[in-house]
Amino acid sequence: MRRKNTVRRRGSAAVEAALVLPLLIGLFVASIEFSRANTVRNSVENAAYEGARRSILPGCTVAQVEDSVQDALNAVNVSGFAVVVTPDPIDETTEEVTVTVTARLDENAYTVPQFFSGREVASTCTLRRESALSLIE
Repeated sequence: MRRKNTVRRRGSAAVEAALVLPLLIGLFVASIEFSRANTVRNSVENAAYEGARRSILPGCTVAQVEDSVQDALNAVNVSGFAVVVTPDPIDETTEEVTVTVTARLDENAYTVPQFFSGREVASTCTLRRESALSLIE
């Protein structure tokens, strides 16, 4: 009689596992995707700042700013991004430079890109330029 009860319990444990396991796996995958989205968001913010820091140096070009942003995002495997540097071109009379970086979340998903279909993260950073005149004053 005791043996019969054990067999029933094994069956109910299998049914419980079959019901709960998909939910746990779904939560696990969702947590991975939201963590990746947060990483992409932080990386885009950092890349915009790094690009703006690069742009304030005397003699810097838009291509150098874009390379700086690309290096920062390639370090964390972010793809599908766009960089806008304002003004274009940067010259000696430019007082402020604004760098805007935008990345698509669905192109940077690890497992299921449908979580963030069509969503983007963007960051803008504006810094005053260093010029030969401001260094003298």
